[in-house]
Amino acid sequence: MTAVMSGLHLLITGASGYIGQHLLRHALCQGHRVTVLSRRRPCEPCRWFAWSLTDPVPALALQADRDLGPIDAVLHLSHQWESELPEDQDENLTGFRSLLAASRAAGVGRFILASSVSAQAGALNRYGRIKWRLTQELTGPGELAARIGLVYGGPPLGQWGTMRTLAGKLPILPMVGTDKGVQPIHLDEVCDGLLRMAALPRPSRPVFGLADPAPIAFGAWLKLLARTVHGRGLTIVPLPLPLVLLAVRIVNRLPIPVSIAEERVMGLAGLPEIDSADDLAELGLSLRPAAQVLAEAGRRRRLVTEAAAALASVTGRRPRKEQIAAYVRGIERHGDGQPLMLPPLAARCPALLRLIEPPTGALTPDGWRGRLHMALTIAEAGLGTHPPGRLAAIARLVGTGAAEALMLPFRWLAGRNR
Repeated sequence: MTAVMSGLHLLITGASGYIGQHLLRHALCQGHRVTVLSRRRPCEPCRWFAWSLTDPVPALALQADRDLGPIDAVLHLSHQWESELPEDQDENLTGFRSLLAASRAAGVGRFILASSVSAQAGALNRYGRIKWRLTQELTGPGELAARIGLVYGGPPLGQWGTMRTLAGKLPILPMVGTDKGVQPIHLDEVCDGLLRMAALPRPSRPVFGLADPAPIAFGAWLKLLARTVHGRGLTIVPLPLPLVLLAVRIVNRLPIPVSIAEERVMGLAGLPEIDSADDLAELGLSLRPAAQVLAEAGRRRRLVTEAAAALASVTGRRPRKEQIAAYVRGIERHGDGQPLMLPPLAARCPALLRLIEPPTGALTPDGWRGRLHMALTIAEAGLGTHPPGRLAAIARLVGTGAAEALMLPFRWLAGRNR
């Protein structure tokens, strides 16, 4: 008796990239069966073949597997950013053509190219021109392209990582295209959109826009990142493209953890806006406002920082992940869920928090005294910790008593000022 298989059998390339590795996890979590073509074996359990854009497609990759069944859809995300070949011989062109031909020969019903909103015949950057040329070769009824907008969220990799770094490292940022409209989309929504394209029974169009229908100026986007991710302001100085490219070359030579690809700057300078509302509607995909998503992520990040500082303050040692998670859950379930405004040095030296703890007052989850009490309760519950030895416990008790005696006057003053 043959077992009934759930989900689709997807073949994914580029599964080690920023979007690709998230798409792989997303697909597996939704119950899809996955075959991966990539240079490195993925960490997730899946069928894998070693492949790069310059290699022939493995003969078995697109054949039906005894356990997984036939391939239902190919999702092509692999891209080689640096190439010394002429544009018409680019590895991305030859690798794509090889994969598309193998997919057609195997009778795969759906082929999806991860493209970009920058894909245009006259794009200023090579990436946009290459993606446009690939899109033109998708001529079959089940061959689709996804024009993906400005992707954000998840690990700080790729363009998202560069934008986060720029918004947080430099107080004044010279930039090109500050008035250009960008169309952000969260990493989770990109993956959801690609999987919906794979499962769509009868697509009505060959190209789908996965991007926010309401663009935001790029300068405003960077300021939003600085405010929500880093909690700081950002001054942007609009500059013409030649001066920005010169600044990029200078920055890339400096010994700082910031590297900016000229290709991405050129792509931004010539970035078009696309109408994606109907495409998203056909996919049944509703995008969350980026400002709301970033603000929520920033709130959680600051709450985690507060939890680590509060727990370290009452225990005298670095807290474990289980304790931090319990603190955050407690504030979100029993309080307002908002982080408190703590001194900037609190994260680096949590012992200083005792100076602002009032000796009296209500133990509410929205007040600092109540939150320290919650941290102490979590620490005493022993989540993820081992009890100290007798000598260590006595030494800690003596040290805590001495510290409390020294800090009592400061705490008394803090309590009077509240």
